[in-house]
Amino acid sequence: MKGIVIDPGKAPEICKLPNDSQGLERWLGGPMRVDRFPTQPVGLAYVRKAPEPLPASWARCATRIWRGNAYYGRLLLLGWHGNIPTDIPKALIEDLVKQWSAMEVKTK
Repeated sequence: MKGIVIDPGKAPEICKLPNDSQGLERWLGGPMRVDRFPTQPVGLAYVRKAPEPLPASWARCATRIWRGNAYYGRLLLLGWHGNIPTDIPKALIEDLVKQWSAMEVKTK
């Protein structure tokens, strides 16, 4: 399955990911949680997310900040259909790499 990996301090990169939840959890290093994009068939898979409200000191060491939430550690952007991870649609993948290159992510 094709997705985007975002490691702390690094630019997002497109890569081949495992096709099942167990494989994805091995990539992430723990139990996977997914926040879905409101207007696209995409999900952000992660293990750690900061408490709310976000303490200012926590924001400085986050991997990315999206929709006011800080995410830590390795992140995966995946296609998401129903409750099943899939390939990110080809039409979206390059735009997502550009959007997620910034520390604070602005999505459509």
